[in-house]
Amino acid sequence: MKKSLLICLSMALSFATIGQVANYYPNGFRRAHLPAALQNKSITVHRNSKLIDNQTPVITSTGVPLKIAGPLQPVNLEDNVGCTFYDLQTNNSISNRIVVNDDGTISAAWTTSPNALVSTTPPYPDRGTGYRYWDGTAWNSTLCPSTREETSRTGFTNIAVTASGAELTIAHQAVSGTGNFNRIAVNRRATKGTGTWTFSNPWGNTSHDTWPKACAAGENVYVIFQGSGAGATTTSSPPVVAGQNGPIFFGRSIDAGATWEPKIVIPQIDSNSYEGFGGDSYSIDAHNNVVCISFGDTYTDIGLLKSVDSGATWTKTIIQTHPIPHYTDSIKTDLNADGINDTLYTNSGDSKVLVDNDGMCHVWFSGLFFWNDSIGDGAYSLKWGTDSLEYWNENMATDAYVPIAATQDFSGNDTIDVPVDTFTTCNNTLPWGNYGGGLTQMPSAGIDNSGKIYLTYQALNELADTTNFHEMHRHVYMMTLPYPYNPTDWTYPYNIIPSIADGGYGEFQEGVFACVGRHVDAYAHVIYQRDEAPGHSLASDGSCDKAKNLGNSSEIIITKVDVATVGVNTTTQNNVFVSQNYPNPVKGMTYINIGLKKASDIKFEVFDLIGKSVYSENRKQANTGTHTISLNTASFRPGIYTYSVTADGQKTTRKMIVQ
Repeated sequence: MKKSLLICLSMALSFATIGQVANYYPNGFRRAHLPAALQNKSITVHRNSKLIDNQTPVITSTGVPLKIAGPLQPVNLEDNVGCTFYDLQTNNSISNRIVVNDDGTISAAWTTSPNALVSTTPPYPDRGTGYRYWDGTAWNSTLCPSTREETSRTGFTNIAVTASGAELTIAHQAVSGTGNFNRIAVNRRATKGTGTWTFSNPWGNTSHDTWPKACAAGENVYVIFQGSGAGATTTSSPPVVAGQNGPIFFGRSIDAGATWEPKIVIPQIDSNSYEGFGGDSYSIDAHNNVVCISFGDTYTDIGLLKSVDSGATWTKTIIQTHPIPHYTDSIKTDLNADGINDTLYTNSGDSKVLVDNDGMCHVWFSGLFFWNDSIGDGAYSLKWGTDSLEYWNENMATDAYVPIAATQDFSGNDTIDVPVDTFTTCNNTLPWGNYGGGLTQMPSAGIDNSGKIYLTYQALNELADTTNFHEMHRHVYMMTLPYPYNPTDWTYPYNIIPSIADGGYGEFQEGVFACVGRHVDAYAHVIYQRDEAPGHSLASDGSCDKAKNLGNSSEIIITKVDVATVGVNTTTQNNVFVSQNYPNPVKGMTYINIGLKKASDIKFEVFDLIGKSVYSENRKQANTGTHTISLNTASFRPGIYTYSVTADGQKTTRKMIVQ
């Protein structure tokens, strides 16, 4: 098998496609790389491996859940709003699970199970929508509600609020208790935060529809979902519907969800263009009359569908061209017919779309290398260390997306510090939790009135402690892009998982499935899932992910991220780049990245408010590249400090807040 990316015979792929030539990482960002011994390792997966809904987690002989001691501490600007034993919120793209309303109220939802009943049929019988509402003063109901919002079993929920205040949760509902067939379920009430929910199945009770994504603009509510996906197993394909194995349906209500139009397959993505799609491999957003849908996964293009008339008509733009049109598992990835299967750069199916204030669409997705050595078995191979979060907007050409984030190098050794696996009781296929796809993944985005975009994503974190689990944790990061949108202006990522020094427990926790509220004001509100163990309990039998998560509840967290703490541009002076310290404000460890275009001495110094030097560090003849200062502020008095970096005859000064 070839390990180099080849060019499809029918098209030329730009260098931007592999995210390795043009560097659009923020100033001061230091990308880490897997150790050489791991870079070319791979895993074989089935096409349907990410069609997880009601897979029955079975406690195996290896499955004694690990639980570390220590409190899960709420911190300032953070609320623990719920919990769940069912800890899979999506297979790919992030669902819209939080709405920040114009009046300051918040509607939030997540897939929950109040118990860990996994030996029943179906498993997690009480699974459904967990819901909380912030009225401007307090959250309604109790923490970790003991019942779901619906009267029957549902999952993979979204929440939408219309201009008139109607509130809807939109999920899928299992039919006949088997979990193999689903239909779209809508819970609606006329007034957000109060009143009785009215339950309905807008597109019938005998359909096989699952994994919805939903949003609202004005009084219109839009839903996309996959047909027949839940009928698949890891050894069989989904039933063919509308000529596809997993079509994407579109549905619309123009009266705040009171009535619904028939579902359709948008012609531009029907069987004439694609064989079908994977579960959750699509997203939707709307603003005024503009509706945008991103779609695509490992074996299709990434594309954009855009409507400027509230979903009546559509145009299609290709964002990432798949090297093999109409790819199926009956095709080997041997593009030049030399008998050796080629490694192709594509995506992991987690694209997320945002419509900005001017009606332009922005899309993010994680990249993925894959190949197929065999045919007809539904399986293909993934390069497990692919690590690139890509960005594209409508001002950019097809295949001109750019890399903006990856796993960061906090240790300063250019390498991802992967733990050594010493477990013998479970199968560690990967040295981190397996959510499918690459190391950096599952983007989500919001926007403020100025047009600034707030992006969240999950990536491996070198600073988390791996002693208990022997796997790396993922954390949630936020970065911003100001208006007008220049891809070189992305700001340095901010970790929203609080450390112990900041009053949290981040060194021992994993944060995943983050969704940022679309409307950002003084705060960006983010809902995400947090627990101690990497991975999730619906992983394969015998895996460490299942052994460590099964029977352990996960928290649902909503964090208010002060916009003053994110989106701080780094300072650039000719040949020297200096990042804002991270985190800031800080209580304990903080980090400053310094980029040099040529070798130079570095002098780093910290001063208090009266100008007294409280810390200094000198590095002689530092090489070209990025250097990380690790600063422990535990002995500093709370207050405002400045730090200066002198290199190559230039001096840069920035402020730092110590709590």
